[in-house]
Amino acid sequence: MNHHATELLGAGYYQIGGLELRGDHRTLRQLLMRFECAEDRYERRDLLQLVVDLFEVHSAIESQARPLSHELRRECEAIRDLLEEVESADAASQERFARGLELSRAYDAFLANEEALAAKATPETLQLPRDPGNRALLRERARLLDYAERLLPLH
Repeated sequence: MNHHATELLGAGYYQIGGLELRGDHRTLRQLLMRFECAEDRYERRDLLQLVVDLFEVHSAIESQARPLSHELRRECEAIRDLLEEVESADAASQERFARGLELSRAYDAFLANEEALAAKATPETLQLPRDPGNRALLRERARLLDYAERLLPLH
């Protein structure tokens, strides 16, 4: 699938579809579900690292494209704190697995709230200022989603 939602607008903006960002939510959820079921600690490690990377890129794009409510911003910060705890735990430890499960639950709550708000206000397309940092974010998002597609079963 082509995840290059970097259509350039004449006014110096990149454009990304609101539905495409919602697709990121589904991908993150699927990765976390696979993490929960994985028995191999190395597979869990790789899945969690992909979740961490994709969430960071996705939230950086989304925060520039649309403002988050105070409640969502607070939940997002809590998820980032959990992401830091996950990354600081030994890759093969039970603590990392436990933090990963905690992350999965926190992400579910965040996603439910974000989707409820987004359903009311998500425009068809979102705009990001055209600059090298945003271009790099969009490219990294495409790379991570391509990798996630290879890991997840096709529907």
